[in-house]
Amino acid sequence: MGAGKDSTAGLAGRRPQDPPTAPEIGRASGLELARHGYVALCIDLLTDGERIEPGERVMDTRSFYLKHPEWSIVGKNTWDIVRSVDFLQTLDFVDGKNIGTIGWSLGGHTSLFADAFDPRIAAVISNGGVLDWHRKVDAWSRQPADGWQPWREGDRERTNPELERRFGFKTNSGPYIYIKKFRPNIDDQTKPIPTDFDELMMMVAPRPLMIISSEWEFYSHKVLPKCHAASDVYIKWRDTAGLPTVVQARKERLGYDKTLAYYEFNNKLSPAQIEGHLAQIGAGDCFSWFSFAGGHSYPPVARALTFAWYDRWLGHVPPPGTTRPS
Repeated sequence: MGAGKDSTAGLAGRRPQDPPTAPEIGRASGLELARHGYVALCIDLLTDGERIEPGERVMDTRSFYLKHPEWSIVGKNTWDIVRSVDFLQTLDFVDGKNIGTIGWSLGGHTSLFADAFDPRIAAVISNGGVLDWHRKVDAWSRQPADGWQPWREGDRERTNPELERRFGFKTNSGPYIYIKKFRPNIDDQTKPIPTDFDELMMMVAPRPLMIISSEWEFYSHKVLPKCHAASDVYIKWRDTAGLPTVVQARKERLGYDKTLAYYEFNNKLSPAQIEGHLAQIGAGDCFSWFSFAGGHSYPPVARALTFAWYDRWLGHVPPPGTTRPS
């Protein structure tokens, strides 16, 4: 734990000192996207990588909340993605209208939040994003104890036994607290959660959104009902003044000219007719979900789907000789 962006860029494993992990685990998504011809910006979220406060430990948000008691780490992460988009749009080799976000685990969680709040992001993929508030545990909003201070070198509290069992080493991490103000909804679960992930998915509409998770995650985090709720918004979407236009987005996508040429020649349909027919789709094909066998990972089958989804919706042509993950 603590490798941050180095893991995403294929320079390290779970920890900075670990070698890059096996391809089937698939943490090096930034490297894979770069090989496929994309400009990939890999960042450290606060409390990871180079953004761990000196003398503190990875994924420990206590310093953040001591400085900003009214904020949330979710809001901070979302803001950092927004600022990353600002930076990308200053680069002359980046198509500022075709920026996508992708993340795995916490990154998948963060990608969905960022896309919901930044309309400049053209497409998003959330892989294993833990799209659930998990109210049976207090991880989302732990109760601060007396003397609630960040861990410092020499403190006795050094590891989480369950994480040590899973990872095979002392993690020396956490606690990671998402939204402190959720505490009343954790203590009294008769109170509804203020917002859920299906509503965040709806906020992305009509922009392309792909939800990927393992089969077990689809079950355990109740992802499928959320996908069904969001897909209803996508399917029923119709262009309306003041809202994003799906028809215009389709016309700007790579290959639209081929659509017009094909159906004009083979079916004698005019461009105006094609536009009218495609308007009836709404955004129904702009939302999708996919599950895979195995555990919390980013296997080749999910990565291949990622490339196909982004190539379709970001208007990307892979470099000559590019091969899909296998």
